[in-house]
Amino acid sequence: MAKWIANALNKKGSRGALHRHLGISEDQPIPEDKLNAAANSKNPTIRREAALAKTLKGMHHKKSEHHPGKNVVGKLYGSKG
Repeated sequence: MAKWIANALNKKGSRGALHRHLGISEDQPIPEDKLNAAANSKNPTIRREAALAKTLKGMHHKKSEHHPGKNVVGKLYGSKG
């Protein structure tokens, strides 16, 4: 796993920040059109958060080559399985 991803997710106040900036409840997924709009925002912080969200969204479905039944991202959130 890339260490920068773990560091980015562990920063204080970073979890849910893009949801808060976009005015979307944290229990709802961010719609693709709002994510694309955030990626083109004039605000550099929102652009970075959107880029990270897109990166993590793409990683979510990949399986570990050492553990074919487990998500690679599962380690970030401490999920088992």
